[in-house]
Amino acid sequence: MKTRTVYHSDGRIELRRIMTAQSLKHWDRKYPLAYERSILWLKPMGGRAFVRVAVVRNARSRRGPLLAGNSDQVVLGYSKLTVDAPLMPGNEMCYLRRVFYVTQQDVLLNEYSGLNENCLLPGSILPTVWGEQFRVSEEDSFHGSSEELVGL
Repeated sequence: MKTRTVYHSDGRIELRRIMTAQSLKHWDRKYPLAYERSILWLKPMGGRAFVRVAVVRNARSRRGPLLAGNSDQVVLGYSKLTVDAPLMPGNEMCYLRRVFYVTQQDVLLNEYSGLNENCLLPGSILPTVWGEQFRVSEEDSFHGSSEELVGL
């Protein structure tokens, strides 16, 4: 997949999908992530070992900011959809989008806990690409701090 990185003046980083003849050959409207236009990171992801992902099935807009599900979560990024993205079947007022976040426990406790299949390597996440699952190994060290949480 071809992407273009856009650096916004406020520090956000957007990975935009570039449609090519080759990518259209593999495009499938039934794939839930098919209508993702870009991934918008609110801060640079350098050094972050993993992010958590949630699929939001009740997003009211294609491109607007998404909020965390609760006060324990800090949003780091979210997907933006194409202008022709369809509404959710059975819920004709909402769109399906992804939100990327960490919990306060991820940052403050300096440990990996509650890891599951929704913990992904940030560098592997692209528009329409779910991303690679994060796995803890002996060499892994935590890359977060309480200052980082305050700065988010």
